[in-house]
This record gives sequence, C-alpha cells and structure tokens, in this order.
Amino acid sequence: MTARWMQAGLAGALVAGLGFAAPSGAAQTGVAPPVSSPIAPVDTLQLQLPVDAAMQDAAEYARRFGVPLDVALHRMRAQAATIPVTDALRREFADRLAGIAVEHDPAYRIMVLLTGTDPVADRVVEAGGMSVPLVFRTGAAATLDRILGQIRTFQAAIRAALPHPPGIGADQRTGTLVVMVATADLALDRDGALTAKFADMTGVPVRIEASDRPMLPMALQTGITATPGARCPGSPWRRSRLPTQ
Repeated sequence: MTARWMQAGLAGALVAGLGFAAPSGAAQTGVAPPVSSPIAPVDTLQLQLPVDAAMQDAAEYARRFGVPLDVALHRMRAQAATIPVTDALRREFADRLAGIAVEHDPAYRIMVLLTGTDPVADRVVEAGGMSVPLVFRTGAAATLDRILGQIRTFQAAIRAALPHPPGIGADQRTGTLVVMVATADLALDRDGALTAKFADMTGVPVRIEASDRPMLPMALQTGITATPGARCPGSPWRRSRLPTQ
C-alpha cells in the first residue's frame, strides 16, 4: 500500500481498467487470426500484490521513523484497524472536533483536537496487535467543519491574492487553515502580513508554508486535509495507497 490512510486499510492495491493489446492479425469483428499469423508482443503488466505493497510501505515507514520492520507493520495495521474508532470519535465530538491526526513520533498515538476548554480523559484502544493511545487536546479556535467551510467560501479570494496558485488545506494537528504557496511568494508574507490578511478574511487561524516539496504518503502524514491541487507541507515522498486519518 503506500499510504493513503486507512479507509481502505492495509488491504491491497486497487487494480482497475486493465487493458491488453489486441493481436496484430485480429479483425475488429472478433475473428481470430490464422495460426500462422504472427502475434504482436503484449507488454508484460507488472501487478503488485497486496502483501508486497504492505511490505514496501512498512519498509519505508521503518526507514522514515527509525523503527523495526515488525513495529512498522503493527502500526500500519493499527491505523487501518482504528478507522471505526476515529469515525466514532467524529460522531461523539461532532460539535467540538477540530481535527484527528495520527502522530508517529516520538510515539505512535492518535491525537484528537477539540474546541473549548472542557477536558476529555485520554483513552487506549487495542488495534493491530498493539495498544494505541487516544490523546485529547482542547483549546482549538475553530472546528474542522468551520475551517473547511471557510476554505470553500474564501479560496477564490486567497488565490487571487497570490501570483501563483496555492494549495489550501486544514491541518488537523493544530486546527489551522494552511495556505501552501510557491517559495517565490513567501516574501509576500514578510512580517506575517499575508498571514494576518488571510486570518482576518476567514476568521480562523492561518499558517502559510512553502509548497515546493514532494508529497508524503497519507498514511505517514499527521493530518492534513487538503483541497484539490494542494500539497502537503514537509514531506519526502509521494506514493499513496493507504488513506490517512
């Protein structure tokens, strides 16, 4: 898999629309060519089995986070197995939810960010052969629904304020609207002027980052919800097959 969070889980690669070249002597009516007719070579299709994809992802995870391969496999299985848990959390805290993000370092855990100050006790769930902590943080300024709504409302105005088309998303770790701009446009945010402008415009916390970096597979992200065309800040590679939390 290669990582686009785990709504699909560690379960395997999706194969769609496989096509094979027709033999060169075959007529469009479907009549087979004579036995003596040469048949055009067909390119060999390289299909990746689910187990191979999972091992490839786990190896990259182990390399990136400095953990043994078996630990990487357990964590990726746990991320898939906790989808029902995070879905339940979204329902339980629907009026306060600012984000749910997987944290991989220094320890594997699921972070739940909430608005307001009423505390919520941390929890532990068993998933993928390991204990996964659920850590609750409060004090976010806006819910995820509000941030995404403001993106829909103001994305045209944000893009009009920049020379190059930006990516726009919600960072669920911090409850922040993220505007991912071309490096050439970072100078426009000198002294935070552009950040303040977008924050005043949208009424939610805003962060501006350079987008000229390759995308991290979603299973290795910590919680960016991006709009079409957005890139995820701070990431080293680009494959993606497991959905992220």
